[in-house]
Amino acid sequence: MNIEMNRHPLSAFFVSCRQIARAACYSGSVFGFFVVLLGLVIVPWESDRIWGNRQLSPVSCSLHDGERALVVVRGRHADDRSGFTTSLAVADLKQAAPTLIAIWPNLSPACVAAIPGTSRALVSTTSGELYTVDLDAPESPPVLIGRHQSAPFEVVCSTDGRMALTLTGNAIFAWDLDAKKLRWQFTRGFVRAVALRPDSVLAALDAEGSVVEIALNTGLVRRTVVRHPATVLRIVVDPDDRCVALVTGDAQLIVAELASGAVLWKHQAPLGGLPHLAFSADGKRLASAVGSGSGWSITVWNAQRGTFLESLIPQAALIHGLSYSGNERLVSWSADGAIRVWDDSRQAGQWQLASELLGSAMYRRELPQ
Repeated sequence: MNIEMNRHPLSAFFVSCRQIARAACYSGSVFGFFVVLLGLVIVPWESDRIWGNRQLSPVSCSLHDGERALVVVRGRHADDRSGFTTSLAVADLKQAAPTLIAIWPNLSPACVAAIPGTSRALVSTTSGELYTVDLDAPESPPVLIGRHQSAPFEVVCSTDGRMALTLTGNAIFAWDLDAKKLRWQFTRGFVRAVALRPDSVLAALDAEGSVVEIALNTGLVRRTVVRHPATVLRIVVDPDDRCVALVTGDAQLIVAELASGAVLWKHQAPLGGLPHLAFSADGKRLASAVGSGSGWSITVWNAQRGTFLESLIPQAALIHGLSYSGNERLVSWSADGAIRVWDDSRQAGQWQLASELLGSAMYRRELPQ
């Protein structure tokens, strides 16, 4: 299917914004973070593809049992530049030609996260609410957990499915999902990213350039895990809870021991936007998605030794996120409107594009107006 790019008249302006975002990201400043967030809004304006009379871009995605994905789709009519609308949709990744089905049309989602071991997911909205939804019961209304004064830009769930964490930049909110109430709030400086351990949360603090460990039940700081001269932009913990991977504002990809903070390996990595990291289910592989002047690419590393394993097909569009589905499938979603499933089960170490959800055929039902 040939789908032409919709080039906005201000395309040069958007390119300049990407360049500014890249320079700001290197600086490690709070200003840099806001410029990158601005890029997440305006860059898709230039790079979204048109499906029918609508421009669509998956901006957040959560995987369920390695078979389904709950997706936040940003869209607008091709003749309407006044603003964006967002919708929820579910994709069945097992199908040879996956489709997206629009659900819960009254929600205006911002980001999503799976609740482990269940068919439910967390959904934060652009107006600041946090809901749970059940993918097995799309006819059931969303359940309200709580409200924020501003829209969270990230939501994560604990491994036991009982706690949810939301980030609004200046605070971390911890929610008790059973009691449907706020348990604690952490407001020590600007928080760029979080990663969950079984009984604690790692938080990257912008003002300190450090990663601290916070007790999940109390919200109190236990210790500083890693301290780095530059700002930490992204963190992720391996499934065995033994090491942490992070990307810093001075363009370094680092893997360190959780117990001691000792660096196991590191590589210099180009940065042209907010990076993404994901461990495989067995913790043996680490995937990194970073941008550069030539576009975005995904690299797969040996997580223990830091050796290069594979570089996936480069793409021009900004990558909004990536996540492993088991050990052999990697899912990425990006501003060109695609959700790509990468698979290396056919030949070990040789990643192939197993499926690409792109084009009007991926939609079984029209998204709400």
